[in-house]
Amino acid sequence: MPADASQVIATRDYLVYYVAYSSTNSLPLDTVLWNTAWATPAGQSSPWINPGYTRDGLHFSTEIARTDIRVDQELDPVLRPATSRTASMNCNLSQFTPALVAVATGQGSVSSVAATTAARGHDDYVMASTVQDLFYAIGFDIRAQDQEAIRFVGWKGQTTGSPTFDITPESQLLTPLNLTLFPDSSTSPARIATIRDVSPHS
Repeated sequence: MPADASQVIATRDYLVYYVAYSSTNSLPLDTVLWNTAWATPAGQSSPWINPGYTRDGLHFSTEIARTDIRVDQELDPVLRPATSRTASMNCNLSQFTPALVAVATGQGSVSSVAATTAARGHDDYVMASTVQDLFYAIGFDIRAQDQEAIRFVGWKGQTTGSPTFDITPESQLLTPLNLTLFPDSSTSPARIATIRDVSPHS
């Protein structure tokens, strides 16, 4: 591959999207430019939601664990079959709302009372005693040097780890979004993640 500086990505031009898991979830069309809302692609049941500002970047990682198969006649393993794989996508959301707490914890529900001219309203996040299995799709929208989008999507993610909300005078309150990706068996083969590099007009 020849050296091509246009393929080097170093930017703060990126956005996050999420939506409740559905087998209908899809990437926006290539005609949807970077920094244009993903909205509700054709056939998708709910719109992609942009939660706003982030802090400390966007992160996609995958790890494959393998075991060594050894024989007496060789010093090195002759096989290293995979025993497990983990893929995850995460970021820190800088805006704080009860709805984002529900996504970040993967638990609970949100109810709202609208404000009126005579009374204040409120949004309540409630974590109940029942543990839920809530799944989300997550998307990263990044502007490359050619001004086109590079899009990462995890199709079925579940909150893992220990989401912690730290309130200190030195920094903003962050909402940590850490999703471990699972196979979405609504497709064959099951999809886990997609990275799409949109090309400009020829």
